[in-house]
Amino acid sequence: MLAYIRLLYEVEREARQDNLNPEQRRELRQTKSRPILEDIKNYLQTEKLKVLPKSAIGEAIDYTLSNCEALLRYTEDGELEIDNNNGERSLRPIVVGRNNWLFSPKQPPR
Repeated sequence: MLAYIRLLYEVEREARQDNLNPEQRRELRQTKSRPILEDIKNYLQTEKLKVLPKSAIGEAIDYTLSNCEALLRYTEDGELEIDNNNGERSLRPIVVGRNNWLFSPKQPPR
């Protein structure tokens, strides 16, 4: 699975290096990323038959297969990113600050 994910990110790296516009990026994803995602889906469907449904890996496979449509969505729009790392990174200072402020010492009464 990690090799498949690496291939998906290589397609994204190629799109960034070539400075593709959103329509070109969508076309690249349709031709290169979509088949990789279909291979992942097929792999998970065959692996699902080999594991217990209530095991951790069985539940993870079911979760992934139930969200396949959402997983493919970024290949249909060249403006979407493959992950939400940028959004997570931009929220990090707020979350860290909120956690720090929660435990800051109280001001003494005046």
